[in-house]
Amino acid sequence: EEAPDRNSSTENPFTLLKKKRIVLCCLLACTASLLFSQIPTNISMYVLEKGFGSAAQAGFCATLLLLSGTICGLIFGRLVRIFHRYVIAAGFTVMMIGALIVAFAGSLYTVFAGCAIAGFAISAIMPQCLNDAANNCDGRISSASGLIMASGNFGAFIAPLLTTLAALITG
Repeated sequence: EEAPDRNSSTENPFTLLKKKRIVLCCLLACTASLLFSQIPTNISMYVLEKGFGSAAQAGFCATLLLLSGTICGLIFGRLVRIFHRYVIAAGFTVMMIGALIVAFAGSLYTVFAGCAIAGFAISAIMPQCLNDAANNCDGRISSASGLIMASGNFGAFIAPLLTTLAALITG
């Protein structure tokens, strides 16, 4: 007798949310996306408001986010070997450092550096969330990956709403 396909479309993916590790990975992916998405969403206005450069130069920040993320992807295996189960914690720490560099930047080049650091960090956090979920999902990798990606997208979706709410509250 053949074993049932654990990734069949008839099995409810939300049953994976009974596993604490999957829920944690979803929350981490959501939080990472929520925090990170503030940078590419607002970087152009920030660069222009601070008088650091032009719109084209601000656009280069987005390029650096993606480029550094690509570099992280190329060395991700090494990061896992170095940091083991602390990849996500290290990623959040590095992302915070990148965001602080951007927030307190005194020049366009400092903003570039902060963006590169933050872009590198998000590309360590999200794959590790996927990896952790895949290792804790009883073979239902497609469902677990879908939940992680949906959580990350939800974080990016609510980020502008929370930013607007925070601006209304703080003035």
